Amino acid sequence: NLEANTFASDYSTLASTIAFDPSDSDGFYFESIGTNSSQYAGVGIAETGSLPGITGCAGRDGNNDQALVRADGYWYYNSSGAISSGKTTWTSSDVIGCAVKDNKIWVSKNGAWLDSGNPATGANPNITWVPSNHVNKLVNFIICAYSGNPSVNVNFGQRPFAHTAPSGYKALCTANLPDP
Repeated sequence: NLEANTFASDYSTLASTIAFDPSDSDGFYFESIGTNSSQYAGVGIAETGSLPGITGCAGRDGNNDQALVRADGYWYYNSSGAISSGKTTWTSSDVIGCAVKDNKIWVSKNGAWLDSGNPATGANPNITWVPSNHVNKLVNFIICAYSGNPSVNVNFGQRPFAHTAPSGYKALCTANLPDP
């Protein structure tokens, strides 16, 4: 769960092996490097169990159970088409962070939160997850790309993050999850 490298082919989605509750008041954070706009890559979350059978990129071509902020400036939620476009873009050398807390999703580029977001205070999330739209209350972090066979390095917290996680957020590992 702590690190994954290299997608095998086009139309790939990588998901964390640990699921969590996006409505939890304890926030979770991860970072990736290697995704870019020419690969239509992005980061986000997916309802647990929603990824099998997707033949495109989760969030855009999925089954209505994912949220994705893409490197080409398009944002998707529940496959309803882009909910935003013309947003911040990034390249494969940028470090992309993703933070989730209280059903809100924020994405950062090289430590700067997109669209004046502030996960530490809860201000200006990039996407708000709506629990009533979903059957399963648990989600996985995802990274998606559907072009160019990208190589992606993901840090779920097994080593220090390149940028400090927001205050109130932690790495996604079993030690940081509530007891069942």
